[in-house]
Amino acid sequence: MKPTTTRKRASTPRSKNGCVTCKIRRLKCGEEKPSCLRCLKSGWHCDGYEHISKLPSVGAMGLAPIRSRSLSTSPSASPTPSRSSSQSVPNLDEREAVYFQTFFKDVAPQFQDYAPFWHFARKESKSSYSIRHGLVALGALSKSAQRSPSNHYRVDLTQGTHREIALEQYQKALQSLRESIPGIDEGNPVRTTLVSCLILSCFENFLGNAGFSLQHITWARHVLTTSETLQASSSTSTTKVVGEGEDIVMSSFYLMDLQALCFLGADETRTYFKFDQTSPMVSLPAKFNNLDKAKNARHMLVWNGYKTWYNTDFYQYGPKEVIPPSVIEVRDYLVGQIHALHGQIDLLLLGSTSDPHHHPLARPEAIKVYSTTLLIRLAMSLQAPQTTSDLLLAEFEYLLVMARRALEYEAEGMQMIQGIFQSKTISDTGTEGEVYCVEVRTLNILHLIATKCREPSIRQHAIALLLAVHRRESMYDSILAGKIGQWMMDMEEEGADENGDIPEHARVWGECVELELQRRRARVKCRQNVIGGGWIWRETQISW
Repeated sequence: MKPTTTRKRASTPRSKNGCVTCKIRRLKCGEEKPSCLRCLKSGWHCDGYEHISKLPSVGAMGLAPIRSRSLSTSPSASPTPSRSSSQSVPNLDEREAVYFQTFFKDVAPQFQDYAPFWHFARKESKSSYSIRHGLVALGALSKSAQRSPSNHYRVDLTQGTHREIALEQYQKALQSLRESIPGIDEGNPVRTTLVSCLILSCFENFLGNAGFSLQHITWARHVLTTSETLQASSSTSTTKVVGEGEDIVMSSFYLMDLQALCFLGADETRTYFKFDQTSPMVSLPAKFNNLDKAKNARHMLVWNGYKTWYNTDFYQYGPKEVIPPSVIEVRDYLVGQIHALHGQIDLLLLGSTSDPHHHPLARPEAIKVYSTTLLIRLAMSLQAPQTTSDLLLAEFEYLLVMARRALEYEAEGMQMIQGIFQSKTISDTGTEGEVYCVEVRTLNILHLIATKCREPSIRQHAIALLLAVHRRESMYDSILAGKIGQWMMDMEEEGADENGDIPEHARVWGECVELELQRRRARVKCRQNVIGGGWIWRETQISW
């Protein structure tokens, strides 16, 4: 028997003092300052030469909490593992176990709509290398940024130990996911791949890499639409996908893919995964006894309504005559039910009081926010006239008020948006730092107003709020959203009539955003109606 020989890996000589990006990628660094030439030529973001943790100073960011929770507002200088910390986390060393526990203690509770998903992910991490190290990466990344009591992270652009470890763990998770792909239909559960994709998408959102985040979601959608095992799940219960956690994973994927569709739009090439085709009809009682029951009804209406909007969005980009009348009837039914629900809620609110110490989005008057955004999207779907938005000015104004109240509350006296509306031009507003929140709160609202509302005052206020401070919420980016809204508004105002009104033939719609991967730049397209019918493409490049 021949003696076993160790196969040596060919490698490029690396410098001990190279930038963090080159160290992670195992490449030789030229050590140019402030950014190395290898990163610049490759289009990568150079993470610099800070190999020793330099974390933000202790202190709150001046942001008020959305809910009561006992939190530490400053990250520790370095992880300090205890001997017992790794006992409940199999196959992790003590340092990794600390970050794993950090994620579930400090970060996971912030994803209010994903609580069952994270519980299931923790269970799946016992058997999935990719899931396990993806969660460690998120925990380490959260330690690299300063967190406020309201669960906002002040993004620290300097490199530190926590961030470097996060990138290393992310690479481990990504490599494991890639290695598992060939075995998806040969025994590796589809749901494990989906969970890994969603976790890595969350990691990229935290970093501000929406393009990479979208890639993970797109791959998850590809797995769903092409996997024979999943396609068979509707008729058999013996497939590899069906089982414990399937509904949880599918619901979480739906929420993330829906968010990507709302923010980045779509074109004719986008793929969709058809969710369950159960009836979206939601019957409402003649009267609600209290707001809690109205809130429960709203939850069901919003859930079914957004599934309907998602499942029928592809009709927006084809011939109008192919849209089945039954689909339009369902849309009109849901719009009518939302109006009926809001009427009952308005009556209940007459006798209610609000606690000013509560976050505005947690007060009774905010109960209509989610259903109002759905109402606008449904009413303007299925190639409805763009002038439909003119009938929804009360809804747009309500959303603007709620978003501004939320930002003012979180900024403690308008510290983040003070004086914006006194500036002569919206483009004069700058950004001072970058704030990140794992959940979507206000940017979806303001983005919807900036792109769909044609009333100048409301629209301009929404754009001003978006551009006031660089704020990110999950995949949403306020600067990108504000610049898209500004571009669309400028185009439409070119075609305004003598009264300042924007006729149907001058309105733009169907915006689609293509994000670059290595830098914050996007190609934005939209359709603009023309006189006599039809539309033309309009396009621009946006950097931020």
